[in-house]
Amino acid sequence: MTPFTESEGAVSGGLDGLRTYKPKDPSTNLHGAVMEGLKELKKSLDKEKKPLKFGTLVVFTDGTDRAARFSREDMKQELLKEQYKDYEIYAIGVGAEIKKAGLGDIGRDGTELATEQAGVKQAFEKVADRIERHTKRFYLLSYCTPARKGTHTVRIVANSKNPKGSGDLEWDFNADGFGPPPDCDPNTPPVFPLKTGEVVDTGKIQGDSGSGGKVKVKASASASVN
Repeated sequence: MTPFTESEGAVSGGLDGLRTYKPKDPSTNLHGAVMEGLKELKKSLDKEKKPLKFGTLVVFTDGTDRAARFSREDMKQELLKEQYKDYEIYAIGVGAEIKKAGLGDIGRDGTELATEQAGVKQAFEKVADRIERHTKRFYLLSYCTPARKGTHTVRIVANSKNPKGSGDLEWDFNADGFGPPPDCDPNTPPVFPLKTGEVVDTGKIQGDSGSGGKVKVKASASASVN
């Protein structure tokens, strides 16, 4: 199997290998495959050094679970584990044997069913489009405050025609020591922890020559702009 990669050539090579791959056991181990896929995805994300990481699992099957190595309940319990709660999971089924309801237990974020081989390409394209749109929901906003002393709150509001796409976010920060030098540049990529509630010591981020301050997340809400 081909590991996670950004190389188009490696992906093409992996697909070519699948075309000639013959499993030792032809029985469909669908439940076990989903559980193993989640573990492999987490293992890869844990090794990734990039600050923003998104886990997406796409399950493709042409049959129901016949091996019975793991029950449907075993699989559902695995999907409910806290360590996978932020993963997006999609399921694509092909063939008359697959039922939409069965796919729903796996693809909690979306399912596609192709009853004939001709519909497989369209099913994959629909899921790929959803994944691409998901990655475009995130924005980075840089803000240079005029404050130079004391504690302040900055509030960001995102409005959308769809109420579910609106939200707001508040940050408390201490401006003691803020101000030039150095000049604030909103185009400078920030360095920050990604866990809500962690304190960022901007003095450590900017180095000894920079002015310091601390920023802390006060509250958060899901926000997106369409």
